[in-house]
Amino acid sequence: EARQLGIARTDRVIRHSRIRTVDDEPIINELIVLPETLFKGLGDKSDLPNTLYDLFQKEYGITVGQATERLTVIQADMTQAKMLGTVVGAPLLKIDRQPHAIDGRPIEWRISVCQLRDLHYRVNLT
Repeated sequence: EARQLGIARTDRVIRHSRIRTVDDEPIINELIVLPETLFKGLGDKSDLPNTLYDLFQKEYGITVGQATERLTVIQADMTQAKMLGTVVGAPLLKIDRQPHAIDGRPIEWRISVCQLRDLHYRVNLT
């Protein structure tokens, strides 16, 4: 985590785990890791908004300038299958995201594991 966020190993981080749903069906299991020095008090919030980047900008003055994503297909293990309502061995999409602020600082490391049942991944480049 420290390496991904460009912080010292002794620096504190905020970890937030959530299940995202569509029509009450679990679709994405996310782990979001943030450097505590940039997001003081965020770890105390239990209900984060769907779109965190808006929150980052409005409450912390941090604007996402770019993000890099690495996509991998994995097989569901027992924990992932249970969390996402699928079977062990089902294909899942793992998204490893590294957003950076406008000044280039890493501000987040996010791992999203997505069930693929009737879904697709779309990116709009502008």
